[in-house]
Amino acid sequence: MENEVISIIKFGAKRYIQDLYENGTVFMQRLYNYPKIEHPEIGDKNEGISHLFQAEQTKMSINGRDIEPIGGIKILESNAYNPFIYCTYALREQHFENGVNCIDRRCLDLGDSAFIFKDFDKFYSLLKNAIAEEDNIYMDLVTYADETTYNGEMGIFKKLSSYQHQSEHRIVLESSCKSQNIQFGLGSLKEMSYVVDTQKLLDTLKKNGNNLN
Repeated sequence: MENEVISIIKFGAKRYIQDLYENGTVFMQRLYNYPKIEHPEIGDKNEGISHLFQAEQTKMSINGRDIEPIGGIKILESNAYNPFIYCTYALREQHFENGVNCIDRRCLDLGDSAFIFKDFDKFYSLLKNAIAEEDNIYMDLVTYADETTYNGEMGIFKKLSSYQHQSEHRIVLESSCKSQNIQFGLGSLKEMSYVVDTQKLLDTLKKNGNNLN
C-alpha cells in the first residue's frame, strides 16, 4: 500500500542530529511555539487551530446584521490544548517511483542532516521510559486538510495541505512540566539508526524490495 510507512526520519541541523545520534538528545517544544517561528517549513501560523469552516458553510452576524465571511474561518480556542510535540518525517511507499525516491525537495529546508531510524519502536520505548510517571505520551501520523474545501475539526494530528509534503509523524507529550520546551537524554542511538547528509539522501536513496539503499 502506498501509504505504508517504511521508515521514520528526523531532519535537522547537523549539530542537533549528531547530538541525537550520539547522546539520544530529544528536544520537544510546545505546540503553540510553532506559529511564532519565522521559517517557511518549521513555523506554521495555523498550528493548533481546532476547526476550519468554509465561508459558504458559515453564517455570521454583528449587531444583528448578517456578515458574509470571505475565505475559510479558522477557530483557535482560548486555553487550547498545548502539549509538547516531536516532529518527524514518515517515509512511505508513495515516496518512491521505480525504486527511486521522490521526497519533496523542500525537505532540504528542514535541515542539512537526516537521522534515519532503523528501529523506531525501540526509540519510542526509550522515550516512554524517560518521561515522568504521571505524564502521558502518544503518537500518530498527521493527516492533511484542503484549506479551500474542508469543513470540520482540525486538531493535533491534522494540518493544512500546504504542509502535506512534510509527511509528518508526530509524538505528543502531555507533561506536568511548565516550561516552553523539554529535553531528554536517552543515551547513544547509534545501534538503531544512521545519519546522512540530507542532500545526499534525496539524491541517492533507493528502495530495493524491503531494503533502503
